[in-house]
Amino acid sequence: MDEMDRPKFKKCRGTGKVSFPNKLEAQWTMLKHKWSALIRNKIDGRRVKHRQGKQAQRRIYYCKVCKGYHLTKWTKQNFNNYTRYRDEERF
Repeated sequence: MDEMDRPKFKKCRGTGKVSFPNKLEAQWTMLKHKWSALIRNKIDGRRVKHRQGKQAQRRIYYCKVCKGYHLTKWTKQNFNNYTRYRDEERF
């Protein structure tokens, strides 16, 4: 895909992540990354090391700062654990 064909998304000022205007765009992007990594690994035929070439993004969440959607590799459980520890002031 050429650089000119690729859609331009803004960056979130709060997180620095790419901000998608709606959930559908974020889901579509996550799916494209997943399939492109899968196809690339099958075509190359080379040995793939642990986590190399695997899709990291697992979930989409809404950001109140930029009013957009972000991709994250954290599961809901990871996020709940983080917020619980943060609220208990362990950091």
